[in-house]
Amino acid sequence: MRLRRSVSSQLANSLMIGGVALAAALLIAELGHGSPEPVAVGDIIAFEPTPGPISGSAVMTSGRIAVHRPGQFGCILDLDTLRRYGGSLVVEARLSSEGESYRMHWAGERTAPNSGDCGSNADLIVERSDLRRLAAAAGGYVVGIGAGSVLGRNAGL
Repeated sequence: MRLRRSVSSQLANSLMIGGVALAAALLIAELGHGSPEPVAVGDIIAFEPTPGPISGSAVMTSGRIAVHRPGQFGCILDLDTLRRYGGSLVVEARLSSEGESYRMHWAGERTAPNSGDCGSNADLIVERSDLRRLAAAAGGYVVGIGAGSVLGRNAGL
């Protein structure tokens, strides 16, 4: 009787240790993958011009995003201005030297209603954390060549 308890106790301990080891291995594998990139080189965030008042759902994605310009002062991407006048941001490169940011090219009428305007044509450095806000402000409209990056309007980023 005593031998059975000892064997079953050892088996239970082995299973528990194996389960913990498996859980740790899965956690390490998940951390190694990191979160997927929100955009890929060649992707485009397109803003269709919408003159007139901004709709109620668009108000949730209102705001301003400060961006850097290589070799120049930074400027502002005003989300309401981008929606009103239209334009596009093309992902040119992921910058490992700049942390989690991307070099993007802006083309459109304007990015802000005041002196923070980036102009009609500018190279910008955009933080990864701001990409979802930009795509949401564009109505979820991202077109691209990267894997999994072709999203239609209101795709629910």
